Amino acid sequence: MTFNSLAALTITVILFTLCPATGQAQAADTLTQQTQTDTTTATISPERARLNQDAEAIFLYMFAIVAVSAMAGAFAAGAAIFLTVILTIAALVTAGILSVSVLAGIYRRSFATGFKTFLLLVCSVSCTAPGILALWVLPSLFNIEISSSTRVVAGTLAGCAGGILLGFTLYRLLRITGRWMQSRIGLKQ
Repeated sequence: MTFNSLAALTITVILFTLCPATGQAQAADTLTQQTQTDTTTATISPERARLNQDAEAIFLYMFAIVAVSAMAGAFAAGAAIFLTVILTIAALVTAGILSVSVLAGIYRRSFATGFKTFLLLVCSVSCTAPGILALWVLPSLFNIEISSSTRVVAGTLAGCAGGILLGFTLYRLLRITGRWMQSRIGLKQ
């Protein structure tokens, strides 16, 4: 969404919010006209007609508030998803994971090698925090005296090793699943 379209949408929403809804969908004012029934003639008083119009205006304002709120919620959800994707890509590029994976794939001339490198790096980096947390909590549970620096270093190494094992396992599972799906569809390898 460009800045001009966003500004136009904002101005439109403000105008609809501030301007009263005085439009009518009827050709004539039927609230104050007399209506004929089989035996009696009914007349609506001007006070009652004004109350009816006020009730309709309140309904229209409430409907407008709900519609604008739904639009704002949809915009916020879309913006949040977009921002999450952009920040994730920026974090991967900043960490060098995406660039190294692309370079490994180009060097080996294989998409599978680039994907395997990406998977191994993401798993090893994302498993370091659980590794540190595990080696921070477990010695406390078993009353083992380990210094804080040792916990951090050992947790980092254990997390990286576990992440690499997880990455290899996921890569193998994805290859097996991909081959199975190709055989089900009937594609040649």
